[in-house]
Amino acid sequence: MSGPEREKKLRILIVDDNPDDVFLIKQNITEAAAGRFVIETASALKEGLEKAADSDVVLLDLSLPDSSGIATLEKMGKTRPGLPIIVITGLNDEGTAIDAVKTGAQDYIVKDTLDGKLLVKAVQYAVERKKIEAEAAAARAELEVILDSSPNAMFIVDSELTVKKANRTSEKTFGRSRESMTGEFLGNAINCENCGGGAKCGDNKECRRCAIRLFAIDAGAENERYERLEVKKVMKTGGGVEEKYFYFSVVPVTYRGEHSVLVSLEDTTVRKRMEERLEKANEQLIELDAVKSNFLAMVSHELRTPLTSIRGYITLILGGAAGKLNSEQVSFVESVRNNTEKLVLLINDLLDMSKIELGTFSVKKSRQDVSMIVKKTCRDMEAANAHRQVKIRFKSEPEENYAPVDSHRLSQVVANLINNACKHAPDNSEVLVSVSCAEDEAGERPQIGTLITVEDKGTGIEKENLERVFNRFFQVVEEEKRAHKGVGLGLNIAKGIVDAHGGRIWAESEGRGKGAKFSVFLPEE
Repeated sequence: MSGPEREKKLRILIVDDNPDDVFLIKQNITEAAAGRFVIETASALKEGLEKAADSDVVLLDLSLPDSSGIATLEKMGKTRPGLPIIVITGLNDEGTAIDAVKTGAQDYIVKDTLDGKLLVKAVQYAVERKKIEAEAAAARAELEVILDSSPNAMFIVDSELTVKKANRTSEKTFGRSRESMTGEFLGNAINCENCGGGAKCGDNKECRRCAIRLFAIDAGAENERYERLEVKKVMKTGGGVEEKYFYFSVVPVTYRGEHSVLVSLEDTTVRKRMEERLEKANEQLIELDAVKSNFLAMVSHELRTPLTSIRGYITLILGGAAGKLNSEQVSFVESVRNNTEKLVLLINDLLDMSKIELGTFSVKKSRQDVSMIVKKTCRDMEAANAHRQVKIRFKSEPEENYAPVDSHRLSQVVANLINNACKHAPDNSEVLVSVSCAEDEAGERPQIGTLITVEDKGTGIEKENLERVFNRFFQVVEEEKRAHKGVGLGLNIAKGIVDAHGGRIWAESEGRGKGAKFSVFLPEE
């Protein structure tokens, strides 16, 4: 069909056993709207029921050979519930007209008052009303499905907070049937403690502070929506009262043609209880961690006294105070001294770690040449790592870089980074150490300061471990623990020292086998 598609013709079914009345009805329709309708007829209800399936609207006489009265309308309505029916009868009776409309008729027309134009309008209105009713019914059905499939308890309430509809989840949440909640005030429906003893939702002064009530009223009055607000409610239970937690949302909606509010309640009591238990357990862990740190600090401090005595006696023995030693005895005592020094370093690390964890670690800063401190540390570390055949190369641009630092603690950081780099660097390679002026943009605002970097060409670090390397006791793989003896405190302590300077330390690496670069930024205060 070329051009715009023609409007579809409505199919009208006239069910009437009087040929004259049928002719009159057809003539009125044709004169008022020629060519706009397709008209079918039936002279009995049985025939009409068969033809109704292909019709858009039925003009039904209530007095037929095989049926009479309102029963005729009821039978036709059951055949096609969505079919618009207009009663056209010779009976001018108001009671029958009212019963017909209540039974489902879209209109009631007396044959003696028949008018073609009014009849056509009645047909059009009947079809349109039925279409709107069908759409509304579908929307209600969809709303029912949405409400009942929601994991949250949901209520539709009017402006007075009277429950008009409750979903299935509300039954499980509040232990009541939907039927028993419908018609009650919302507070009574959800077993609010303030709605007991005959009191209604809103009667108690506590209701004035109820968040659910206040937001629901505001949502209806101001046409505003509020989502996922947290509230604690005291609810009545079979054995008394219980504190429960909810996330609630309130949304203005239209329900059955009335302005209403949808109230959604997500019961978070179990999750809240779990969060509270986890928080309590976390507090206990923090307390235990503090006890452990205090214990480590105490034990480490107590170990220092006998170690100081041991170091003193070793010096005396090696100096000949207990008699001259042969070469083998000297070797034995030297071994004792070396291991004693390692133990001293370990105890010092444990003490530093404990102070950092307890928040008692501090630095004594003064303005000093960072380049000089790092350069001296490089010389000391090159001698200490001579057995590893690793060259330490130092450069500074410019030659002097002043910053407020604790020289002893900064030297400890650099020594740790260099020692760590030498451990992982291959033989006959270089560790590059540099000092320069720099700007750090990692924080909330850019900072000017001094940048120290230590770079090696060694085993490298996986991307996921670049931050974890600063955790206490962390070592990348078991092979490292065997190859490079240590407890994994050095980088953790270095981070604590840098943090105490208000600076930043970080690691960079392209991955395993591609070396690593550690950077320390010290701000110019």
